Amino acid sequence: MTQEFDSWTAYDDWLVQNYNNYNILELNEIDGKIVARYEDKNLK
Repeated sequence: MTQEFDSWTAYDDWLVQNYNNYNILELNEIDGKIVARYEDKNLK
C-alpha cells in the first residue's frame, strides 16, 4: 500500500497511530510530499 503525506509531522502522527498495524517498506520525499509504501503486519 502507498500513502502520501503533506509533511513529516503528518507522517509522524500517522505512524504513531498505525505502528502496530503496518511495516514501512519505503519512505521518500517527492515534490515536498512524503510518500510511504507499507504492508499490513497481520498478513505475514
